[in-house]
Amino acid sequence: HLSRPLARISLAATLGTDPSPVAASLDARARANTVTTPLSGPWATIVEGETGPGSLYALYIPVSWNGQAIYYAHGIRPPQAPITLDDQDNFFEVRDALGARGYAFAYSSFSENGLAVKDGAQRTHQLRGLLASELPAKAQRHYLAGYSLGALVALGWGERCPGKDDGELARCGM
Repeated sequence: HLSRPLARISLAATLGTDPSPVAASLDARARANTVTTPLSGPWATIVEGETGPGSLYALYIPVSWNGQAIYYAHGIRPPQAPITLDDQDNFFEVRDALGARGYAFAYSSFSENGLAVKDGAQRTHQLRGLLASELPAKAQRHYLAGYSLGALVALGWGERCPGKDDGELARCGM
């Protein structure tokens, strides 16, 4: 029936969600998360969780937040590799240095590995809402950074949504 697909698309547009089967639900019941309070270092809170189909995320809230947020899109992973938040791009040291300067930091796996540009864009975009729900106030500045495949994701968002972020950094892009 024609009206059902149109109603579904209309409802999805009203709710601000993507009706595609790849889109992850951000419903609190659909995601599990853990909150850690480190005893030392730049982070006041670390939140790790899962958004739908198999995507993991990590949110780092600094002790002295400067009102700015960085969203990171990772590089390409082998298609057969497990979905993880491992530091395969060697960015944990940079993340911690930015945290010491007061930046909130968010990143995720994608739901799939390989050349997953669309999924990477969706998962990276979700980080803005996830991080906003954990920050003490609305972020004043937003930056998007990516490495390798993630650089393509960052560049794509910058082109599709000019002005939404205050800056993009595409490292070792395609």
